[in-house]
Amino acid sequence: MLSHQVERSRLPLFCYFCGIFGFPLWALSYGWVPFALIGRESGPIVTYIVVFGEAGGFLMGLLSVGSGLLARRHWQEPRERKLVSRGLTMGATVLGLIVGLNLLGLILWMVLG
Repeated sequence: MLSHQVERSRLPLFCYFCGIFGFPLWALSYGWVPFALIGRESGPIVTYIVVFGEAGGFLMGLLSVGSGLLARRHWQEPRERKLVSRGLTMGATVLGLIVGLNLLGLILWMVLG
């Protein structure tokens, strides 16, 4: 019984840290921008970094939102509730940035390209 309570108490921290780690991964997905600004072709390493950043940021956002929704059902203490709320907010922001800016880029590419 005690180990189950310890594992459950880690869920708010997991939600919070997934939300935090989603932002640097999202920033990695813009590794191609400096190459585009100077007019050079980015190499395959940059492509891998961009894909890793996009996929990792999306996964961290999903994990943050999913674990946050689970944790909200079980915790009523103010400290854990605050961690869960912040984690949910950060995870949803990361998801919105990744999906929203990718959709905006696709729309602009279709209209201008």
